[in-house]
Amino acid sequence: MGLAIRSAILDKTLRVAALVSVFSLCLFADCPTQKQIPALDILLGEVAAALRDPGTQWMVLVCAGMYFLGFVVLRGHLAGGDRASECGGLRVEG
Repeated sequence: MGLAIRSAILDKTLRVAALVSVFSLCLFADCPTQKQIPALDILLGEVAAALRDPGTQWMVLVCAGMYFLGFVVLRGHLAGGDRASECGGLRVEG
């Protein structure tokens, strides 16, 4: 197996592991087992408090949307002309 193939497999594996970790934290945030870890309990408590407050919900949504949009545009810009279709069809001229 070539080095490029190993690198691609490792990259995909790390991405999937990161997504599974984030998804499981979101899904099982109220689990008593996770609350036994003090640092994780503090972090999950702060996130829950920010998302429960109607005054900050819109701000979290806007910030996350701008963050996501910024990376989509940046990826489209870095991908160039022909690869722009891989970035959700966004094409950035410039």
